[in-house]
Amino acid sequence: MKSKNQERNIYYAFFVLLLIIIFLMSCSCLGVFKLKENFKGNYLYKTHYTCDDPNHIPASTPEICCTMKHGRFSCDNMRNCKCKNKDTGVCEVCYDKINIKKNTR
Repeated sequence: MKSKNQERNIYYAFFVLLLIIIFLMSCSCLGVFKLKENFKGNYLYKTHYTCDDPNHIPASTPEICCTMKHGRFSCDNMRNCKCKNKDTGVCEVCYDKINIKKNTR
């Protein structure tokens, strides 16, 4: 014969297991566990750029231009990355610098 504590423990374990299953199912429905980028917004479109060098892959847009110089990262917030190294994933080719014109009144 089971005691009331043992029956209560079984119900608690079942309830916790049920909550874990509901949490995992909701995460999978919301796309939390997706491994690749998903561009399904109204204004974001996946673009396919090409790089001239076969050792480069196109960077995801937009991505800040952070290049490796002398063993340290150097980031330029006014430029976007164009091509990354296939092996390391470090940006090596960047777009031109963005010039922002300020209105003076």
